[in-house]
Amino acid sequence: MTPEQAQAIYFAGRDAVVTHLCELNTQVTALQLEVEELQRKIAQLSKDSSNSSKRPSSDDITKPKGGKNTRGADNGIHLRKNAIHLRKRSRF
Repeated sequence: MTPEQAQAIYFAGRDAVVTHLCELNTQVTALQLEVEELQRKIAQLSKDSSNSSKRPSSDDITKPKGGKNTRGADNGIHLRKNAIHLRKRSRF
C-alpha cells in the first residue's frame, strides 16, 4: 500500500479505516495459517530414518543431482601418469 492509498482510506472516515484494518487482519491470519501448514510439510518431508522413527525402507533412495564430475578426476589421474612417465623418460 502506498502512502497515498493509506491517506485515502484515512480521509474516507473512521468506518473505512476500521473496515480496512479488519480486512488486513483477516489476510494476516490466513497467511499465518498457510505458513504454519508449509512449515509442517517441510518438517515432514525432511524426516528420514536417521532423524525419526521411520523405517529405512521408507527413505527416498534416489541419487542426488549434481554429483561429482568423474571425468575431471580421470583427467587429473591421466595428467599425473603422463607427467610421471615424462619425468622417467627425461632421466634416461
